[in-house]
Amino acid sequence: MPAIPEKQAPTPAAGIPLLDRMLAYVFCPVLFLLTCYFLARLGNQLTQGGGSFSFSFWLLALSGGLLVFCTALACWRTAALHAERRAEVHEGGLRRRVHYFEEMLQLVVNNIPNVIFISDKDGRVWFANREAGQVAGKHEDDLVGKTLERIFEVEEAEKFKGSIRRAQKAFAPVITTDKRETTSGPQYFETFHIPLPDTSDLHDTVLVTQKDITNMIIERERQEQTVKQLVDVLIAVIDRRDPYAAGHSLRVGTVAAGLARYLKMDDPMVEACRVAGSLMNLGKIMVPRRILVKTSALDPEELKLVRKSILASADILSLVSFQIPVIATLRQVLERFDGSGVPEGRKGDDILLTARVVAVSNAFIALVSPRAHRAGLSMEEALKSLERDDGAGFDPMLVKALSEHLHKNPGMQKNLIRPAPEIPAIAPEQAS
Repeated sequence: MPAIPEKQAPTPAAGIPLLDRMLAYVFCPVLFLLTCYFLARLGNQLTQGGGSFSFSFWLLALSGGLLVFCTALACWRTAALHAERRAEVHEGGLRRRVHYFEEMLQLVVNNIPNVIFISDKDGRVWFANREAGQVAGKHEDDLVGKTLERIFEVEEAEKFKGSIRRAQKAFAPVITTDKRETTSGPQYFETFHIPLPDTSDLHDTVLVTQKDITNMIIERERQEQTVKQLVDVLIAVIDRRDPYAAGHSLRVGTVAAGLARYLKMDDPMVEACRVAGSLMNLGKIMVPRRILVKTSALDPEELKLVRKSILASADILSLVSFQIPVIATLRQVLERFDGSGVPEGRKGDDILLTARVVAVSNAFIALVSPRAHRAGLSMEEALKSLERDDGAGFDPMLVKALSEHLHKNPGMQKNLIRPAPEIPAIAPEQAS
């Protein structure tokens, strides 16, 4: 931080009131002359030997008193003037420092590439930075005192005022994201509305900052598209590994997303159910292919290996940066509602809702899909089988919701039932 130059001390006569000048230049000299006069008379009397002792004593006392009084008065006024000058210098220094920090604050705020302004509850602007002025097409100083309707378009001003009122009412920050269509394409803005404590000059004011997040949104959409393409590739790998599961992962994801939407879960959680359901069987690439296409029932060890592969899916995908809880969902999808599942023995609502949704969706698709050792069940048979579970493995509320969802969407049935595939003979080198 650069040094602040100090103000030079004022000259002795600078800023001295008229009364002080009269004391300094008239009253004190007169008293001094009177003192000299009385001392001179006293000297003459002593030299000539005339006059009484009493008169000489009082003349000497009066002269001495006047001299002491003049000296004390001069010292007092000198000290007072020096104190006043020091106070003036100190006040001037404080004033310069306040001005310096005001300029520094204005410099910083004006070079932040975000719209920043302070508005009261009536939408009147008390402060605005340069970016706000550029957006409004005016100098930032011209915005002060104006209402938001005179600065921005009416629709945008109403959005600002609505968010400002909400922030004031809750006395908590309100964050909004808006999309605007422009000739160059859509633009996205994130706006913070932060209520400020009252001061002697400002009451019920809110600090508003708005940031252009278009590039961040575009990059996020690009990443989401990349992840979607990766998911599609991995689903294709799963289908090639286990012909009986061809389309199984995709159908689990579809049912899980539909059930999540029926439960009115928010969009990120719906997407988490879809992606986790689509990728939960990725770990089957570690299961020998002879087990996946076995035409008889699996023995306990083989069944354990297949179920363990679902947890392996989470480990394989842990290096992928998902913005939604895909990995956490996959790690809990084998938990059971009664607490008898793996790997942590979670129970009831301690299991993520996304994991419970994917688990019941996977069980339903597994029941209606043909396997090497059995034919697939009808939709009604599969739902009854899940209902007989009676809250042991699956959330009864989700089983009921799945039944309601499927019956309200009968067109889904033909997309869920698949005929058994024809499996070619497995060569010895393909058995593992």
